[in-house]
Amino acid sequence: MRNPPVDRPFVMDRIKADYRKRDPAYDAKYNTLGKRAGDLAARVDPRTQPISQQMVDESNWVIRYTDDWPRASALLDRLQASLADTNQALSQQADGSWGPGCTEWYRKLEPTVDALNQAQQSGIVGKLSPLSFMKPLEDPTWVVTYLDSLRTSRIGEAGRNNRDEFGAVLTELSQLIFKPELRKFLVDHYAELDLKISSELEARYTKYLWDLQSPVTGFWGPSYSFPDGPIEVQDVSFTFHIVHYYDDYDLQDRRSVPRLPLIAATTLAIQKYQYPNGWVTTDKPPRLTDHNNYDVVTLFADCWPAVDAGVQKQMAPQVRRLLDWCFNSSIHDGQFDRPSDMTPADSYYYGVRFLQVAGFWDATAPWGQLAGPPGSLQPKPLAENLLQKFNDAFYDGSESADRVRSILGAVIAGTPLPSFGMV
Repeated sequence: MRNPPVDRPFVMDRIKADYRKRDPAYDAKYNTLGKRAGDLAARVDPRTQPISQQMVDESNWVIRYTDDWPRASALLDRLQASLADTNQALSQQADGSWGPGCTEWYRKLEPTVDALNQAQQSGIVGKLSPLSFMKPLEDPTWVVTYLDSLRTSRIGEAGRNNRDEFGAVLTELSQLIFKPELRKFLVDHYAELDLKISSELEARYTKYLWDLQSPVTGFWGPSYSFPDGPIEVQDVSFTFHIVHYYDDYDLQDRRSVPRLPLIAATTLAIQKYQYPNGWVTTDKPPRLTDHNNYDVVTLFADCWPAVDAGVQKQMAPQVRRLLDWCFNSSIHDGQFDRPSDMTPADSYYYGVRFLQVAGFWDATAPWGQLAGPPGSLQPKPLAENLLQKFNDAFYDGSESADRVRSILGAVIAGTPLPSFGMV
């Protein structure tokens, strides 16, 4: 199954074919429910309705990654009912999660890890309760068995594409295990949170990741069992999160993932492939986004010390190209271009973080500081413009929003920015 890189249409054609074999009316049901989900999502304000936003995200997951139409309809009914409440607040639930809008176990992980990160970074903790829904993660054997159950999707049999769940669990585990500040927070608050990340779990999980890595592409990603044969997919998002959380969190004695030169070569080779298999969107014509560019440039930054000067010369003009795109096609009127499936706060997060990793805000990027294209604002005035618009119209209290404020505030004040690894 260790195949060369594949583009997204090649994979999606096979995924859709398997769904259509299961249900000849698949496309009609997908389109009908997708349109309803989009209409409801347009009525949600993430700043005042964060629980409804969680319902939007989960409904979209069921529609896009399963063919469980009754469940999708029920979730959309629940979402529609929630819209009457325009003053929602996220808080820790009885099971320990910060996912009141979620019904699927794994979907509760991301908002909970986000809340833990936010509490650790702000130093304002308040009352915490046991993370009871996460207790299975203490068992290394359970974790590896669970991950292996997600590794290969058999859509023709199960009607479920595991990619989103597999990637999300790897992302949250990588934060819990590899981020020393978060690990320390769990230790310091063990009496309240009752969750232990053991050295055995770290060792077993790390070995699992290195065994999972493709020796052909250096990437991580989902696998599929199709009638015409198995496929292993190189996934920019999977690879970004693993490299990002492992490499960026030991800056004193830098550790690194295996095969960084191979990761760099594959990243360069898939420029025209569609995200998450490559850099560009599925639009016609394809386009770039700050989110995708942030993932790509972060991979370049982490690979930079491990590659020779020739590869660095290939990466450097690509960073320049993506930076120019951000100024010429994304930044406008004090805000960043926002894809339809992204909250305003997240669009700022990815834009601000991209500019940080690309080396615009300061000189900490491995290739040094880069200026914007001719005629663009300098870092401080641009940060002031962005922060004013963000505070006036888009701040929603999320972890992403707080990170935007901290980075832009540091640029304006002339103080050191949070490290690349800070979320």
